Amino acid sequence: MSQVKFVAIAGISGALALLIVQDLLARGPNVRIRGSSRDPSKRPAWIKESSRVKVLRIDNIFYPPSLDQLVLGSDVVICACLADKHKLLIDACERKGVPRYLASDWTVDYTKLDYGDNYIKDPMKNVKKYLEESKHNVKGVHILVGVFLELHWKY
Repeated sequence: MSQVKFVAIAGISGALALLIVQDLLARGPNVRIRGSSRDPSKRPAWIKESSRVKVLRIDNIFYPPSLDQLVLGSDVVICACLADKHKLLIDACERKGVPRYLASDWTVDYTKLDYGDNYIKDPMKNVKKYLEESKHNVKGVHILVGVFLELHWKY
């Protein structure tokens, strides 16, 4: 029997996050998900009905005890929030011993850009740098793909 994996998702109600949840649940019964949302009542019925998904109401993503509650016991944390929330979430991962952090930088490869080349990507450059230089136990995962066709074709 496979070991149970716990995944925390900050911003679980977004379009990409919901696709990630669907994929994780399809991987088998050993995946458990805890997500955060400002309004858990707006989550889709299939999430409400799943015993493997728990959604926490977190009104203030800047409140460290709420973030600690979200990430506690997770094997990986996925951020589906804006870049300005990352550092606090990474700090919560560090405090609670979460080994992996997936940043919400699903985008073009900004690593070759200098600061100011594309000001929209500068916050993600800061997140990547923060993970590489500041955190000893949390390892970052960055997905640089350009576009997710599932989201592109949906609209």
